[in-house]
Parts: sequence; structure tokens; C-alpha cells
Amino acid sequence: MFVDAYVIQPHDTLRAIATRYGLRVESLVGSNTLGAWIAIGDTIRIPRRDGVVHTVAVEETLNQIAQAYQVDAAMIRTYAPNQLDRGQALRLGQELFIPEALVPVNRWPHRDLADRAATPMVVVQRDARLWSGPGTVYTRSATVQRGVQLRVVAQHDGWLQVQADVGIVWIEQQQIQASVGEIESVPEATDLPPEPPTWFWPTIGAVSSPFGHRALTVNGGTFHNGIDIANREGTPIYAIRRGTVIEAGWCRGFGYCVKLQHDDGFASTYGHMMSQPPVVTGQWVDGGEPIGLMGTTYDAAGGGYSTGPHLHLTLKADGQAVDPLRWLPSSR
Repeated sequence: MFVDAYVIQPHDTLRAIATRYGLRVESLVGSNTLGAWIAIGDTIRIPRRDGVVHTVAVEETLNQIAQAYQVDAAMIRTYAPNQLDRGQALRLGQELFIPEALVPVNRWPHRDLADRAATPMVVVQRDARLWSGPGTVYTRSATVQRGVQLRVVAQHDGWLQVQADVGIVWIEQQQIQASVGEIESVPEATDLPPEPPTWFWPTIGAVSSPFGHRALTVNGGTFHNGIDIANREGTPIYAIRRGTVIEAGWCRGFGYCVKLQHDDGFASTYGHMMSQPPVVTGQWVDGGEPIGLMGTTYDAAGGGYSTGPHLHLTLKADGQAVDPLRWLPSSR
């Protein structure tokens, strides 16, 4: 049935390969099991003529196959590579070549596959992280073990967009093993994900109490689950990141406060505000948007306390309090 087993080279497309052998692109699709891309180094079968390879199913007859492809059954029976010229019975799983037949729509992996340039399969050199975008500022999607093969889709600024078990993700180019020629053949990414949310300083002032254990005992406790930033009463307070207001008003322990839910499991609390905040529950706010004014209110019944005007900022990741200084920008 086939005249060649062709090994895909950099820059190859199915259309170019078909033209080289004098075939229709559909004949290559119909003779191979293809995915959404063709990979450099993959081998595809080149049929002797235009047509489609069909695998015999349970209780399928020659007439049924011919009718499905809208061809004469005699064309299938008399095509020598099928070895049916002596009335042999069809076998389950047997491959038959259907000369001049067209590929059924449901066997096309992707409508623009014919002109997609071949992409390399690369090997991960060591356990590595996969990211949602081309940079460590994006979110981490998963980890991948050394030796795993990934299909490269595109590249950008030292990063490769790859097909992995978790979907389309990104990996640093230095984490994989591939020849220079293969990587150079990969197209530049044109559908970069949106930039990740930006972090903002919540107010102007000096950090008067850092995150963690401290000498000052407040209501019997010495662990500070956030940071305090001190300044004059009425100093504006801003959202450290875009998110949704989940509480605004008088809060247990904090006095007037605002609580925001952010992407990626982060949540922030802004305590001891001067007065009722201008935002309401359910409202969407952008990073850097004003959400209140610095004050010294607190709810003693809820265990709160304040020694003067300041902002208490708590940042939680998946419900666990973390040091906000790990994420806030270094410059204010």
C-alpha cells in the first residue's frame, strides 16, 4: 500500500510532503493516525496513490465499506495491495486501501493541519515547573519529571509553549533537550496569555510591625499574621491586587475594614480604617484602586487592638496567612 515511510523534518508541512509525492493532502491524513500537530522525527506512511486507509470493523462487509466511501466495491477488491482478488474474507482489524476515496470529516484531526509546520518533540532534562505563561511571574501549572517528552507548539523570549498532560503550558527552554535547528523551526507565539495581576503597595508609610512573632503581646498573642504600616489618619488605602470585595464595613477585631478575594487563592484584609469604606460587598476593584482611609478603629470585643493610626494588612494564600512583603513590589 505504501511507497515510503517518511521521517518529518523541520519546517515540513503535510501539504509540502504531499506535493513532493504527487498526492493530495487528504491521502496523507487518510493513511496515518495524526494529532493536532505533526512532530519533527515522527514517521508517516506515504501511500502509492490517492485514497484512504480503512480498518475493518466487526461484521463489516466489503459492500458496506464501499458504500461508506462512495466507491465501487470492485475498486477495493481488485486493488492488488489489499490481497482480496481471490475472494479472501475480510479480517477484523485488517487495513484496506480505498483508492480515490476522500477522508471522512470525523477523521480530520484539525482543519488547518495541512499547513501547520512540524514541531519538535523535546525531552525534559530534569524535573521542571510548567507555567501558565512565558515567565515566572505567571502561575505555576504543574511539574514535569525528567525524561518526559513534550510537543513544542510555539516559542517566546527563551520559553517554549508545549503540549503536556495538563494542556498547553510553558517551560523554560533551558529545561529541555533539543537541537538548535529544531527550536529555530518553531514559530513565534502569537497568542500570549494576558499579563498576570500586578501587585501594589496598599498605602504610604513605614512598616511599624512586620509579619511573624513579635515582642508586643496583643490580647495574649505574640504572632502577627500581617504587617502594620503607620502614617497619619486619613492616608488613602489601596487594593494590593485586583479582586472582589467579600466584606466591607465593621469587621470582627479590625474595626472598619475591607476584605478582598483575588485570583490564585489569595485573599487580603485591610484593618483599622478610619470610617465606613467606600466599597461594598460584591464589588470588583482593580489593583491600586482606593478602598478606604487609614485610621485606628478596632473591635475590642472581637479581640482587636490599635495603638494609633495604621493599616493592618493580612495576606492569605489558600487560607494560610503569609508575609505580604514576599509579594508586594520592592519599590513603593
